[in-house]
Amino acid sequence: MRTTHTFLMLALALALGAGCAAPVAYSETGNVDGEPMVDNRGLLDELQNGGTFHFEPAVAELSVGARFSRANPEPLQAALQLREGAADVSVDAQGRVTLEGLSLQVSDIHGSVAGQDVTFTDIQVRLAEPSAGDVQWFGDWEEGHATLLVDIIVDWSLLRGETAWPLDSLRLSGLPIEVNLSHGPRGVAQCELALGQHGPFFDWAGTAELSDLSFHVFGDTHFVD
Repeated sequence: MRTTHTFLMLALALALGAGCAAPVAYSETGNVDGEPMVDNRGLLDELQNGGTFHFEPAVAELSVGARFSRANPEPLQAALQLREGAADVSVDAQGRVTLEGLSLQVSDIHGSVAGQDVTFTDIQVRLAEPSAGDVQWFGDWEEGHATLLVDIIVDWSLLRGETAWPLDSLRLSGLPIEVNLSHGPRGVAQCELALGQHGPFFDWAGTAELSDLSFHVFGDTHFVD
């Protein structure tokens, strides 16, 4: 088994709304371009007062490229189903966001090698360690956007017959993940995460190759202690 780590940074443009005002940068002094900070900072103030907030995706789009034959020059992009997922995000006093945790359990990947059915199962995509970055805040601090660099761990097993054999975990390093924060229609803070990885990240002696992992998840948040 050979693991290939070839990654190309992929920026995923996520709409923050056509009517957004120009972005403003948050500073430690609390001033923006020399102007006093307003008392009501909307979403930013709410997030900073709440500490860490948690969400379980209500909307999820996930896919991976899969090639199970040397005769196929290009992988087929397969849609994955989210079975269970959760993420934790926090915003500090300087307006920086930290992705504290991420775990996505996804559906199996099916294929055939040398006439034998192959199934990768028990697949979990998770954050290796927390990652923090600056946020661009828009309008009256009601929407925020950040791009973080993260390492992602893929845990999985190979299903042969009725037995699942655990495989070595894969570590996908230095991937950009887009974090969008906003106020939902019910005044609830919402979080959106999007990641795209380009190129092969797993090669099984040339008979099975996985590549181009991507996901986009979105949901309402609630604060946790």
